[in-house]
Amino acid sequence: MKTKLTSFLSTAVLFLSITASISFASESFYDKNLVRGFISIGGEYRSMSSSHMDYVNHLLFEGSGNVVVDVTDSISTIAYDSELDNYSYFNQSVVGLNLNIGAEYKKFLSWFNIQFIPTQVSKKPSSTGDYGNKLCDARWFSYGADWMFGWKLFNEHSFFNVIPSVGLGMSLLNIHFSSRYAYIKQGAAVSPGASGGYEVKNEDVITVDDRYYSNFTSAVHAELEVRFDFDPIAVGLYGGYRYVRYGTLELQTDESDDNVTLILGEPDVNGDSWFIGARITWTFLSKKQKELKLKL
Repeated sequence: MKTKLTSFLSTAVLFLSITASISFASESFYDKNLVRGFISIGGEYRSMSSSHMDYVNHLLFEGSGNVVVDVTDSISTIAYDSELDNYSYFNQSVVGLNLNIGAEYKKFLSWFNIQFIPTQVSKKPSSTGDYGNKLCDARWFSYGADWMFGWKLFNEHSFFNVIPSVGLGMSLLNIHFSSRYAYIKQGAAVSPGASGGYEVKNEDVITVDDRYYSNFTSAVHAELEVRFDFDPIAVGLYGGYRYVRYGTLELQTDESDDNVTLILGEPDVNGDSWFIGARITWTFLSKKQKELKLKL
């Protein structure tokens, strides 16, 4: 995850450096008095790929379910909590929120696109599991941010316009397990327990905490908006596709000891989604428009 984060930040710094260089020479490229800022908010229906939801459901409901029922100085006894089978799996359809903040110059637009999928919840079937372990709702949510570039296909002041756009960004998936379940490291020696369950060395068991675990990755976002402009307010209908590839999930990391790192899931998981939605945009006056307004 740190490698991906470093890569993303390096790319962002490069983009910002290029933008800063261009801005210093702005007089040669554009008239800054004609630049208009804008902000928009929207809601959307989003369909996640089947691989994405299989990934989330596997992590939350199929990857473990084991509870530590007894611990000695060197051995942990674990057993499966059947209450995990009573949770409802998540489906592919979700409702998302969208926020855009940016600027336009004639027909060209550039903005930061922030999208958010509110917390999805699978209710706990009971307050405790088979072994008295506390149960909670299984939850996941995600958010992302992209640097977008778009172009108005018709006249910049046209009432009706079509705006294709594309951008690069990041996506963050967050999941919360339904209980403090125990995971056994790959390759660990497991033997049947004397009174049921299984026995494994303490150092080969990692128990998840009561918190969110995150998986960070880069993303490519493309969309097409049909806009009706009532300047300064505009109403738009949009749809598009978001390309995401999630890697494995690290449950616990200690850089000084690789043995306490547990990795779940498969690398290069298809986290794509397609979406359709509606948004309302407010476009601010340019400096030149403000000056003309004062003269009237």
